[in-house]
Amino acid sequence: MPIHIVKQGEHISGITSDAGFSDFNIIWNHPKNAELKKLRDPHVLFPGDQIFVPDKILKLETGVTAKIHTFQVNEVPLFLRLRIRDLSENPVTSSPYKLKLDMEDPARAGTTDGKGILLEKISPKVKEAKLDLQFTLPPAKKTAPPEIEELHFDIKVGNLNPKTTLSGQQARLNNLGYFAGFAIEDTEQLRWAIEEFQCDHMGMKPVKVVPVITPESEDPMEKTGVQDQKTIDALEAEHGI
Repeated sequence: MPIHIVKQGEHISGITSDAGFSDFNIIWNHPKNAELKKLRDPHVLFPGDQIFVPDKILKLETGVTAKIHTFQVNEVPLFLRLRIRDLSENPVTSSPYKLKLDMEDPARAGTTDGKGILLEKISPKVKEAKLDLQFTLPPAKKTAPPEIEELHFDIKVGNLNPKTTLSGQQARLNNLGYFAGFAIEDTEQLRWAIEEFQCDHMGMKPVKVVPVITPESEDPMEKTGVQDQKTIDALEAEHGI
């Protein structure tokens, strides 16, 4: 009955698959993971989190020979869900895309829906993906033909950290188009991005009080980044998780 220490890029579906289970709830709902469950979304873990992984119990079924028997496995699928917006925050709708997963070849082809959503079922072992997407820009003039713009995204599956961490807040802001820096040490850029986000989505005028940012910690239970709960909740609501 080992304890699994979460590493960067791991999520509960991947940990479950590696342990030989098909339903992550078997692990996530175990009583010994109750405290962690109160703090985390199962697919937004943080390096250092400790997850109890129960031993797998083999189940034997009897059946008459020379007959076909059907067995049902309770499998919980994993989906990659992306919401694509343009620079004006309008959804990029009905736009063709190609999604290349690190475990598949060739790339998948699809189209975003009427809300700019891309939804694909993926293997829990997928770590990285590349998304190429085309969308139509309105013409600069009424007589001009529409312009086609291409977008390219590198995706790291399972690398989003919790909203109560500096790195998690930074990643959400970057995903929303507020450049918050590339490294967790870049707190000045993060502070600027938070102020811009607050003005755009929380109705706040340019803030007079500079947001206090707590440095990232190796302790998975320590809250870092900006600790204002209203900002954290607004960031989660706008980002989606």
